[in-house]
Amino acid sequence: MEFIEKLYHTDIDGSIIGDLKLCYCGKRTGAVDHSFGPAARDNYWLIFLREGRGSYTVGSKTFRISPGDLFVAFPNRRIFYKADPGSVWSICWFSIDSEKFGEYLALAGINEEQPVVRISSPAELTGICDSLLEEIPRETLRSKFTCSALVYRLLTLLAPSEETPKKRDYIDEAIFFMSNNYISPISGRELAERLNLEPSYFARIFRQRTGVSPMKWLSELRLSRAAQLLLSTNLMISEIALSVGFTDPLYFTRRFSLKYKVSPSEYRSAHQLP
Repeated sequence: MEFIEKLYHTDIDGSIIGDLKLCYCGKRTGAVDHSFGPAARDNYWLIFLREGRGSYTVGSKTFRISPGDLFVAFPNRRIFYKADPGSVWSICWFSIDSEKFGEYLALAGINEEQPVVRISSPAELTGICDSLLEEIPRETLRSKFTCSALVYRLLTLLAPSEETPKKRDYIDEAIFFMSNNYISPISGRELAERLNLEPSYFARIFRQRTGVSPMKWLSELRLSRAAQLLLSTNLMISEIALSVGFTDPLYFTRRFSLKYKVSPSEYRSAHQLP
């Protein structure tokens, strides 16, 4: 029988890399009549059954488990798992300390009512375990980032392999695009083409949702961002204009003055702390 478990030490300088804190990773092979509990774990524990068969009990519910199943122990929850009589288990496990991890599990459809999930790529999950066991002892900054990436990679294997595509929300897509590209020239026609919509139809449904046209929404966003830059930076007015998508500083000043009833310079002076 082989048993390996590695404790993941505190990240570099005590800071956590990512929002998922890995605590342990380990594996066991050739375990006859293996069992744990009834007891509770203090963190999230993910146990992957590579070989063998048995049962997993959470509270009053018992689940049959077989090769390819991963079962989750939730923090401070009474659990009990055991191999069938004579069954030889090979398992690997991961311990995660993070409240956020529970939210991620829920997104993948894993909860205390349904704590068992079938892994579609068992070889890849085993590879993640082996890679973590190799990286954890190194304790370098590079290895810390690698371990964090591997934990997130593990999450991708927990998500259902076939998910129902979400219905497209064209307005959200347009707003997201404008919010991240307002520094660049954008036209209503371009937005519609990006969404494969007819321009007049796109303009109509955008106004129905927001109360304004796409270009009016974009202009308001640019001016609002300009007001923020006036108060949070020492950029020149012409630099702020370019930073929010206005190539002509004079035009920017006119538009800003119409919205805020003062020029950009006056706005900055009026809102500066004494």
